[in-house]
Amino acid sequence: MTDKKCVGIWIDHSHANLTSLAPEESSTTITSEFDHEVKLKALSHGEKSMHNKEHHMQSKYYHKIIAEIKKYTDVLLFGPTDAKLELYNLMKNENGIAHIKVTLKDEDKMTANEEKSMIRKFFENTLTT
Repeated sequence: MTDKKCVGIWIDHSHANLTSLAPEESSTTITSEFDHEVKLKALSHGEKSMHNKEHHMQSKYYHKIIAEIKKYTDVLLFGPTDAKLELYNLMKNENGIAHIKVTLKDEDKMTANEEKSMIRKFFENTLTT
């Protein structure tokens, strides 16, 4: 099947590296706006305020990723944290993505080349079948 569009996404709570293999190889990074500086500022208004801010900004971060995922037929979500599972759970409630095949995999921090190599190996069979 030649109409497959595959993307591998290394994700943690601070950023996601998206590497597309088909129809052509490309890479992009999406970064969460909830960083250390924002956390300290929000914490100055109280812990509850900080958690609300974090939740809102993480949701916005995940929805940016979901908007990109909608372009693909096959998605590999991998990384060292629960961010991939949190994103996947949000995706289940999203309209228009039920047709997308999603695979989750635990992986440690990787270099960009290691990420690309792993993504290529994972989708090797998917692209040829």
